[in-house]
Amino acid sequence: MAGKKSTSSGDDGGPKLDDEKLEKKLRASARTVVRTCMQMRSYENTLIITDPQTAQIGQAIYEQASLISERVLLLMMSSSHQHGDEPPGAVSELMRKQQVVIAPTKFSLTHTRATRFARNDGARIATLPGITLDIFTEGGMTADFDRLREEITRVGSNLKRRREIKITSEAGTDVEFEVEHRRWKLEDNGICNRPSHVTNLPAG
Repeated sequence: MAGKKSTSSGDDGGPKLDDEKLEKKLRASARTVVRTCMQMRSYENTLIITDPQTAQIGQAIYEQASLISERVLLLMMSSSHQHGDEPPGAVSELMRKQQVVIAPTKFSLTHTRATRFARNDGARIATLPGITLDIFTEGGMTADFDRLREEITRVGSNLKRRREIKITSEAGTDVEFEVEHRRWKLEDNGICNRPSHVTNLPAG
């Protein structure tokens, strides 16, 4: 009797998963991206940008996004050479016409003019630079982002009232530092549901 075909959950030596399990995990994480993190609406124009290294993830996100809206485009572009490289002009122009942009790519589009222009035009954008199948199906993208937001808010509210922070652990960590007059940023929680909001995923 032939066994199920196995495939790596990443090209970086990640654990082996059979095709059925991998597809299930891909769907679950892609659903988290579009429903929990981006909170897509049925009337929104949505663009998913991918490249040859991340095509499987981009396809999974596209399929889950298409269950919410019929106004979803999946765009495959050539891989860039480094983080911050601008995408082709046609991609940049298309980004500016969307309400939602999701970019699982090998190199980051976060700090590009294309992202800045799209953000200024009201798009909310999630970039997933360097995302691998292992991270997407077994790592950070499997987090409970609603709970993460609650925890960050809770801890942040407590930290705002502190002048000094000391961190210790059973492993021997013993660090103390001042935080007076520091601004706490509590939005790195993976939830990107407002116009002109930009986040990296996985977040936190």
